[in-house]
Amino acid sequence: MGPSQSPSLLHSPCADCTKPCMLALDRALQLSGPQLDARAVAEHADAWIAIRDACPVGTDERYSDAQLRYHYSKDASLLRVTR
Repeated sequence: MGPSQSPSLLHSPCADCTKPCMLALDRALQLSGPQLDARAVAEHADAWIAIRDACPVGTDERYSDAQLRYHYSKDASLLRVTR
């Protein structure tokens, strides 16, 4: 037997947003070309990172530039620890 009430709907953080990320997504897709793969994303990492930067949600938890660049490019030289 399940719950007696339907679960309440969660509020979407995007519901009241003007969605500036969508313009950035369109740009990243245009730059990356029709073959969207890891190489295209790495080559245009700045455009893909701009999508995250355009979103107002979670800006306080943003990864560092080097962390973001690594995750989009998989460039192992970015893994060096700096102090």
